[in-house]
Amino acid sequence: MERAKTAGIPVSFDVNYRSKLWSPEEAAATLTPVVQGIDLFFCGRNDAKLVFGCEGEPEDVVRKLADLTRAKVVVMSLAERGVIAWNGGEFFRAAALPVQIIDRPGAGDGLAAGVIHGWLDGDLQRGLQTGVVLAALALSQHGDMIVTTREEVESLMQASGATLVR
Repeated sequence: MERAKTAGIPVSFDVNYRSKLWSPEEAAATLTPVVQGIDLFFCGRNDAKLVFGCEGEPEDVVRKLADLTRAKVVVMSLAERGVIAWNGGEFFRAAALPVQIIDRPGAGDGLAAGVIHGWLDGDLQRGLQTGVVLAALALSQHGDMIVTTREEVESLMQASGATLVR
């Protein structure tokens, strides 16, 4: 990560804790030093509580995670309640898109892909909106690969109050 930082390459990290691989204490002890000062830190609300002991209102949790990691931007999934991000000075939010869930794998990756895309384009809010659409698309199909088009993503971002059923 130091080489990436020296080269000016942004670094993102998704906690994606797996209890079958290690304990929360082992994960925290290993991950906390690794993620110091990264650009974009992704953590689900349950992982924030279990691994890092950060709980409370979403705004409090992302601030605590930012303090703990010194990340430039912290993004936290709130599952069916959407997503929240904190950039050290401002909160960003996007509501989840209602969806008929077929399969869960890939939803977090879809969220991260959308957020990274928007963030790299200089628009974190649009990234969150893209991310929740990609997460919904992942939930609406089998497997962990999202099959979609740019047009479908844009259309769903424009739809207000629609439920995604495929």
